[in-house]
Amino acid sequence: MDIVIVIYNQVPVFLLQAIYLEKRDALEEENFDKFEEKLHTTMISVLDNLHNEKVFCKNKDDITVFILMSDDERTEEVENYSARSLNSEKVYKEFLKRFDNIV
Repeated sequence: MDIVIVIYNQVPVFLLQAIYLEKRDALEEENFDKFEEKLHTTMISVLDNLHNEKVFCKNKDDITVFILMSDDERTEEVENYSARSLNSEKVYKEFLKRFDNIV
């Protein structure tokens, strides 16, 4: 599984794949679930702080900030949860339409 914190047009800020894979292999499933939850919480917190400080842009509604997980059955769930946590309701509602035009 790749975990990338994604900002606008899927440009990664942090690539956490190596750390994630190392932990997944080293921890028992129960402990890994706790690690993964803490990782997502931490990533959202960091992105939220950066977004509030207008590091990414001056107007927060100009971009969509979210966490992208690939190769996981919960990808869309994590993307939606992080997008809801990190963006205005307007941006979040637009984000939910991202697959509407895919055939």
